[in-house]
Amino acid sequence: MVGAFAALGLAGVIAGLFALRYCLGVRTDRLWKSLRAASYLLGAVLAACSYALRGHLSYAGDGPDGPGTVIGIPFFVAFTDASGAGGVTFLTVPLALLNAVFWFLLPQLPLAAFALMQRNKR
Repeated sequence: MVGAFAALGLAGVIAGLFALRYCLGVRTDRLWKSLRAASYLLGAVLAACSYALRGHLSYAGDGPDGPGTVIGIPFFVAFTDASGAGGVTFLTVPLALLNAVFWFLLPQLPLAAFALMQRNKR
């Protein structure tokens, strides 16, 4: 499950970067600027929540010593076993930041889809 979430996260970051790049070059009318600003605000809120509430973004997983909790969606940030002993490593902060990047870029995907639909209507 960790691998599937990580693959989804990596695909989401890459797609989000492409969507962000596309959205930056679309157009500059008032509606579009408002939608883009709203997507940045929503992304910033999601990113802040994913970083601040990373302990709540967790799911059950199996570790070397038995069942526990995997912390971080989509990227694995830490693992705590059933007794609460945890595995915070040197990768915890970078992966938590990568989760924040994923959640910041997520609103860019529907915005880019909306821009493509509007372009195809013309």
